[in-house]
Amino acid sequence: MNKKIAALVAGVAMLISVVPAFAKVETVPGPWDVSGNWVFDYHYGASVNLHDMTLVQDPDGSLTGTGGAFAGDLPYQYPWTITGGSVVGDAINFTADYDLLACFFTVTGTIAPDGSMSGTWTDDCVGARNGTWETTEGVATRFEGNHGQYLSTQEDKQEAAQLRVGMPVQSQGQIE
Repeated sequence: MNKKIAALVAGVAMLISVVPAFAKVETVPGPWDVSGNWVFDYHYGASVNLHDMTLVQDPDGSLTGTGGAFAGDLPYQYPWTITGGSVVGDAINFTADYDLLACFFTVTGTIAPDGSMSGTWTDDCVGARNGTWETTEGVATRFEGNHGQYLSTQEDKQEAAQLRVGMPVQSQGQIE
C-alpha cells in the first residue's frame, strides 16, 4: 500500500511540475489601434451629445479623422475634422475644427484595458466650455500574440524586431 501511495505522490508531483510549462505566458501587448467607427458621448451639463467619428491611426500613432454631431443624424448639423492628434501608450488626444463654425475642441483621454475610452474635452464655441466624454460604440484593439507573430505582421521587420511587443513580460529580451 505504501508503494502505491508513494507512486501516486510521485505521479502528482510530476504533473504539477509539467503544468506550468503549458500555462499561457503573459506577453508585452502591442500599441493600441483606435482606427474605425466610434460614437463618443460628450457630457455637458445634463445633456447627452453623441458624436459619430471615424478615426484613422497611422503606425506612428498619429490620428486623423472626421465626425459630427449628432450621431446618426445625417447630414451632420456640426461636422468636424481632426487637425492633429495621437495615441501614445494608453493615452489618446486630438484637436478638431468644426467645418461650419469658427471654433475647435480638444479631447484628452485614456484607453481602458477593454478597449473603451474616456476622458475630458474643452472647446471655444460659445465661450470656454469643458466636460467629460466616454465611448458608447467602438473598441480599440491591440496585438497580443508572441514576438514572432508580431514581426510577421509588420512591414518594417527591422524596426519591429527592436520592440518588445509579444515578448514575455518578465523577459528582458535583446533590447535595453
